[in-house]
Amino acid sequence: MSANTQPLNRQDFLAFWHGRASAAFVAADIISGLEETAQKGCGLYFELYQGMLLRSLRAESESLTPEHRVTFMQVLWARRIRIDDAAIAEAEQAESECWIEIHASQE
Repeated sequence: MSANTQPLNRQDFLAFWHGRASAAFVAADIISGLEETAQKGCGLYFELYQGMLLRSLRAESESLTPEHRVTFMQVLWARRIRIDDAAIAEAEQAESECWIEIHASQE
């Protein structure tokens, strides 16, 4: 089992077995979709990807109900993704520096 795979808990297993998506599966799908969107817009620069991803994850978490937000944050935590103010500020600083380097290389 790789480091990124998590075994199914009982609730997720039963939801999968009965063909219903559990909240964890839905949260994982949302996160994967946001990761894919950020990847398409980054131009292969990790700093741009990270900034775009963290901002979109934060916006998504703020739009969820409190119950779904807890599950969403648990899935983020399992993936070791932080969307707190410090993580976003750090990502935005790196993104800003990356843009400066990109613009300097194009001159």
